Parts: sequence; structure tokens; C-alpha cells
Amino acid sequence: PPELSLWEKIKAYFFTTYHAEALECIFKLYHYQELNLTPVQVRGAYIKLRALASQGCKEQFIIESQEHADKLIIKDDNGENILSIEVECHPEAFGLAKEINRLHPKPKNISLGDITRLVFFGDSLSDSMGRMFEKTHHILPSYGQYFGGRFTNGFTWTEFLSSPHFLGKEMLNFAEGGSTSARYSCFNCLGDFVSNTDRQVASYTPSHQDLAIFLLGANDYMTLHKDNVMMVVEQQINDIEKIISGGVNNVLVMGIPDLSLTPYGKHSDEKRKLKDESTAHNALLKTNVEELKEKYPQHKICYFETADAFKMIMEVASNIGYDTENPYTHHGYVHVPGAKDPQLDICPQYVFNDFVHPTQEVHHCFATMLESFIAHHYSTE
Repeated sequence: PPELSLWEKIKAYFFTTYHAEALECIFKLYHYQELNLTPVQVRGAYIKLRALASQGCKEQFIIESQEHADKLIIKDDNGENILSIEVECHPEAFGLAKEINRLHPKPKNISLGDITRLVFFGDSLSDSMGRMFEKTHHILPSYGQYFGGRFTNGFTWTEFLSSPHFLGKEMLNFAEGGSTSARYSCFNCLGDFVSNTDRQVASYTPSHQDLAIFLLGANDYMTLHKDNVMMVVEQQINDIEKIISGGVNNVLVMGIPDLSLTPYGKHSDEKRKLKDESTAHNALLKTNVEELKEKYPQHKICYFETADAFKMIMEVASNIGYDTENPYTHHGYVHVPGAKDPQLDICPQYVFNDFVHPTQEVHHCFATMLESFIAHHYSTE
């Protein structure tokens, strides 16, 4: 095959562990017309190939931007072009969301019985109300790449999921940026300042018409650097039992994403620890949810593997050329008085808006996958 002659010329650019993946990218670049690849997918294969190359060889990959098209070039050691492909240079906006929509077609005529409200308990990933923003007198987050006090560049998955285009239910959201799952002592100023599951549940009046959704735990490990997984999970389970005894019949308990896959986690000395904690947390939480199901057979209690959903979103994103490694903004949460922030970008081709929080497009993808899950598990049809 013709692509093998190119491979022989550039094989040395890659560690042997990446050879198979690099060859796959080259195959796509050589046969993009027969494969009917979109410009986004062609660019994706090229960007992935460049990312796989060893550090000293990345300058052999050059993108020459023209007015309506980009030239994707690979050069040999003598500076000669050995591959040059022209693609449209206007990447499709929200290409990732469209791809996830294609993979998870919208469920038809979802009937959730007497569920009229989605009630959320969570942290910054779910905080659509700007609770931390209000608590910090509009400081966290105030930088221009955050929207309306949310920890993302647009809307959150909680808003998408409850919107008319998705499940079309009333939203009651207790999630607050910085929240932990467990409650920590008052001697810890931060532990006293941030919210937790207990506090959020105490603010809630349970109803049998609610679907209560829990997504907490990341801050316990990532922000407060706690490692007592049992304590983190037990607190959440206790609070779930509280609302069940208060009359809630439908509960969705969500695991946490793999924290080691965030840009913060990837560049942290605690990468391995974060991965182990994420895995242990999810395994223990899932086991506890199974026990709750046996204890309350008349109730609908489900566990959702958030880590798997995020992993799939990351894989799809990587395949269409999104940046899955780096944050879109390195600035931090706070607007510097007097400084001019760049204009809010609502659809950069990045998975992460900052070092730990995904973009609103990823929130949309997450809501799409969750809608399918809820339709499948809570529908009365």
C-alpha cells in the first residue's frame, strides 16, 4: 500500500509503543476520500499523528493556513514535503456534540411517569445557579472564559438535561462549586466554607415526584486531598437514605470521572493516586447502590458510570481532532481588575475549558448520554 512508503520515511518520529496508532492515522490521511472523512476528521487524524510524534519531531508537522483552507504538511529530515493535504479551515462548530448525538440518538416519547422535577446535588460540575459565584461576591469564577458564574464557558449538563429539548422537567439545583461529599471539621476553614452533601440535602424538601441526582466526591480527593474513600461514599449513601425516608422514590447516583484524565491530574504528582481514588470511589459507591436497591425494592435506584461516559466522550473528541490534553484557558478563575479579558469562546475544539472543568460542549454530550440512560431506566413505557 502507498501509505507504507510514507511510513518508512517517518517511522523514526514515533516510539514503538505508538506505531500502531500512528499507522492508523496515516491510513486515514491517505484514504480520507474513500473513507468519506469530514474535514474535522481529517484534521483530527493529522493532529493525533502530530501528538503521537516524539517531542523533537513535532516540528516536521506544519499547518499552513490560507483563507479558506489549511494545508496539513509532513516534512522529512531534509525539509522536503512528503505529505500535503488541503482541508477546509472552518472546523464545524460543536462537531463533538453532533458526533455524540449521532452515536446516542434521541429517545422517542420519553414518559417518566409521575416524575415532574429533576433535583441535583453536586459540585462545580453541576453548579448552574452560580452559588459559589454569589458566595464569593462574584469573584469565583469571574474571568471572561466563564459564563454567568458557572465553571464552564456556557451552560451545564444539569441545564441541558432538564431543558425542553431534553427531558423537559423543572430543575431544582442545590449543587455548589467546591462542594464535597463528606463533611469535614470546622477546624478546617475551607471545610467550613464549602458546601457538602449533608448541607445540600438539609435544604431540600423531598417529594415523590422528584428524580434526585447525586454527583459529588471529586473535591474531597482533588481539592481537599482526602483519601478516606469509605467516609466520602458513606456520607453520600446516608444522605440518599434520608431523602428516601422523606418520600423520594427515584434516585440516580453517579460515579465521579477519572480525575487523573483532567489536565490537572495528568500533570500532577498525584496522578496515580487520583486514578486509584476515582476507581475505588466508584467501585464502593456502585456496591452501596446495589445494597440500597435490595433494601428498597419498591424504589427506582440506579448507578451511572460517569467515568465511562467521559472516557467515551474523550475518545470521540480525540478522533475528530479536539485537544483532549490541554486546558483552553490557563488564566485561572479570577478576572484581574483593569485587565481586558478575551471574548468568551463558546465552542473551542477542546474538551477542557480549564485544568479541571470541561467545556459546555462536553456538558451537552454528557447530558445526551444521560438522557438515553434515564429514558431506558426510569421510563414507564
